[in-house]
Amino acid sequence: MSILDLTGETEYNCALFRVNSGKNVFLHYIEALYKKKISDSLTQMNFRLIFRQNLYKVLKINIYPHAEFNDILTMLNNIKFTGGNTKQEHIMYAVLELVNNSLRAHREQSVRKPIHIVFSCNEEDLHIEIRDSGGGFNPAKLPYDLNAPVDMIDTNNESFQTYRERFNYKRFGIGLYIAKKT
Repeated sequence: MSILDLTGETEYNCALFRVNSGKNVFLHYIEALYKKKISDSLTQMNFRLIFRQNLYKVLKINIYPHAEFNDILTMLNNIKFTGGNTKQEHIMYAVLELVNNSLRAHREQSVRKPIHIVFSCNEEDLHIEIRDSGGGFNPAKLPYDLNAPVDMIDTNNESFQTYRERFNYKRFGIGLYIAKKT
């Protein structure tokens, strides 16, 4: 069984990637024939999604709960964004926080279904969707109002500290906050 499955839509066609589990985890990929290669003609005005030096409109990833975090990190580090006012490190940090939360929920609930991540872009927007089957959470238990504007949330207040202590500093309550801020 694979631990990470990826499919991507290039500017012209589709590609299928698969990482297999085992002692040596490696990436297999079957690429479409007509991918656009990254070129100097790209402008900084248009969003672009890049994986392994190829442009994509959509990149879909399935991460299984038993995947090693290092393998997930390696995979995600191969994804790049250009255009607009993107902050690569901030975006990927937010994605990693949310994926880590999803992995924890799947493992705690013994869920074997994959976590789905979809990266997509058009000329003006970068869209990232993360879906899991971890059972959700009660937003009232977060140390902040999930609907509050980001600039009104103080991550250093007493409720954040209490939340962290209650979970022995294994949960920080900031995954969704970081995603909102990014």
